[in-house]
Amino acid sequence: MRAIQTHIREVAERHGVPPRLVVAIIEAESDFNPRAVSRKGARGLMQLMPETASSLRVSDSFDPYENIEGGVRHLRRLMDRFDGDLPLVLAAYNAGEQAVAVHGGIPPYRETRRYVARIMRRLAREAQLDEARKVRGRQPAGAGPRWRGGERA
Repeated sequence: MRAIQTHIREVAERHGVPPRLVVAIIEAESDFNPRAVSRKGARGLMQLMPETASSLRVSDSFDPYENIEGGVRHLRRLMDRFDGDLPLVLAAYNAGEQAVAVHGGIPPYRETRRYVARIMRRLAREAQLDEARKVRGRQPAGAGPRWRGGERA
């Protein structure tokens, strides 16, 4: 698993994609199962459709390294197309670029709306944890508010 995490970080950074976004997508798409196959035929960690994999020159979608490389390139392309608008990028990753274009935004598909919300929540939660870690890093361990005579000092 550590090798996969390292690969995710390296590929994501090379393509200017936040590694946490890649991890969140992999978790939502395949729960880190490199052999996952969706009902619609998407395959591997990042659940690439065969046509998408082919266009990304991914020859084996079940190879986690190839799948991550192709999936991150696809994600970067979507980020460029939708000017980094993350909800639209996620909707396009899930439902397809055409669906986002036709609907002029996140398509009214329940699955896609839930997918976008789930990943956005996860990323927000991780940002909160990062902030909490930063705050904790500024205080000595166990240091809380100081109280004097029943009032905060």
